[in-house]
Amino acid sequence: MKRRPLPATTLVPLAVATLLVLAGCGQATEATDTGAGSAAAPSSSAPTVDASLPTSDPTWPATGCANRVSSELDYAREPKGWKTPLEAVAHAPNLGLPDGTLVLAPAEAHTETQVWVVDVATNTILASVSVFPGSAGFFVDGVTTCA
Repeated sequence: MKRRPLPATTLVPLAVATLLVLAGCGQATEATDTGAGSAAAPSSSAPTVDASLPTSDPTWPATGCANRVSSELDYAREPKGWKTPLEAVAHAPNLGLPDGTLVLAPAEAHTETQVWVVDVATNTILASVSVFPGSAGFFVDGVTTCA
């Protein structure tokens, strides 16, 4: 008996169904801390939004930031997205971002879109927020801060 591979019309729906089942796993309400301690101190006010970069690219602080803590967000379902990465970060609840200005980081090949929380007075990065472009718009995927 000859075995024939499944036709593409069967494989595509099967792959989509598998993806949907796997996407339903997880928890949408809490971020998981992947390092020691909390990701960041809660912010008392929302960060300022600024789509432009300062005159030179901001950098992580030279001292006190040798170690970084990353937190990832896991959603039970894909959330309602926002039109831009900056809007996604500005409207994301409970990220515990430090006070600063939101700046869209320069795009890099093979990396997620990043939004930096920048202290414009010192031109330093206080936090980096990864943003994912879902089918319904951008949503926050993770946060990295100094440990």
